[in-house]
Amino acid sequence: MTIGPSQLPKKRHVMACAAGLSLLISTGPAEANKLQTAASRLAKSETKAESIAKQRSGRKAQPRSSAEADLAARLQAAGLRLGAPAFLRVFKTEAELELWLEADGRYRRFNTYRICKMSGVIGPKLAEGDRQSPEGFYTIARWQLRPRSRNHRAIDVGYPNAHDLSLGRTGSYIQIHGGCGSIGCFAMTDKAIDEIYDIVDAAFEGSQKRVGVHIFPFRMADRTLRRNKKSKWFGFWRRLQLAHDQFERTHRPPDVQVCGNEYMIGRLSPTDTAIRCVPVWHGMVPGKIAKRATGKTARPRIKVRCNLRRPSCKRWLALAKRRLRRKSASKAARRVARNSNRSRVRATRRRKNRR
Repeated sequence: MTIGPSQLPKKRHVMACAAGLSLLISTGPAEANKLQTAASRLAKSETKAESIAKQRSGRKAQPRSSAEADLAARLQAAGLRLGAPAFLRVFKTEAELELWLEADGRYRRFNTYRICKMSGVIGPKLAEGDRQSPEGFYTIARWQLRPRSRNHRAIDVGYPNAHDLSLGRTGSYIQIHGGCGSIGCFAMTDKAIDEIYDIVDAAFEGSQKRVGVHIFPFRMADRTLRRNKKSKWFGFWRRLQLAHDQFERTHRPPDVQVCGNEYMIGRLSPTDTAIRCVPVWHGMVPGKIAKRATGKTARPRIKVRCNLRRPSCKRWLALAKRRLRRKSASKAARRVARNSNRSRVRATRRRKNRR
């Protein structure tokens, strides 16, 4: 029996044919037929393993597209480069997202994208399920990128941050994503999110640790702010305006920390060193948002006492998981608030003792 090249995968021709020839000489055609079947199965399994490895490697296995080449050319024409530190700003009323890149020590605006879909009204997000998008200062780490989101591609903005947790706010998975449809997130077109994602990912490749995302209710001009003076969020917006105006002057993202339950813009003075301040991303770990970075993240179990094949049992289980997530998030928020209050009391006592 002769083993033809067309009967085997192309990459295994030489190996299988040589093995079959040696077996024909030593044993006979019956054993060679078994070898042919085994070689075909081996080739198919290795081919499947290679395809799975390519899928797991993600975008690195994909060839460079014309869109990426066009993006690099546009960046070069603007005096910018792919891989430079990035910075994002979102304005909810205007439905715009600005992308800034660093060049010569200052940030330049590369592009302004139209937000395709956004729900809620101006004001911060308070609780999970309120259909609101957040406001404040957030950061993106590399583990917050979602290359295979159900909404094409997505970037988690990092809600809730340390400020939200100190106020007991709940919620999760607030993203900038494609698909042009969402509740509580910032939905872009697929073309826009591809460009934003590639630039942010390249910034991480260029050794940037965290990308800042500042989310404002509107463009923070004095006239616009006075127009909303009667809002209950006026004092909160005044604090956001400090960071907005500082960036407009310096074109450098300001240093933002959370002291107690307030944002602190800029570096702390020597008189404020007694106040315990944490970064805005404090309490976030990969895959476990709204958890303290130093705390244990053991997953509590839910006792199921019904038949999971029934739709009513599945609905009950989904509701129980939702309640458990809210309970764990509120516990983490209370813990952060309790520690912040203790720090403020200690700082007050120190100042009184000095007097």
